[in-house]
Amino acid sequence: MEERFAAMRRRNLERLGFPIERVIATGHGTDQGSPKAAALRSLRPVAFVDDYGPYFAGVEAGIHKALVMRGPHGSPNTADVLRLVDSNHPDLLGFAQWWVGRP
Repeated sequence: MEERFAAMRRRNLERLGFPIERVIATGHGTDQGSPKAAALRSLRPVAFVDDYGPYFAGVEAGIHKALVMRGPHGSPNTADVLRLVDSNHPDLLGFAQWWVGRP
């Protein structure tokens, strides 16, 4: 998401009841890897969930990388991308259920 949309995204999430402190806008990817990698290094989350496989390039090994699969037509989530992730799921709910139920 481009920086110019960050404030509106935050307001939308707050209206939905999410306790959002900030929204980090990273823009679009480059050939050097994920535009989200730097933000993830700063935040140090235990997991990163996205539906766009190329955004997993350059994400540190200590962060669990979970791909929410897109439909099969026109998806960038090909075999090469699947090598970048630790798990893949049909949707965000599927990831959440898997994450909570894992040992």
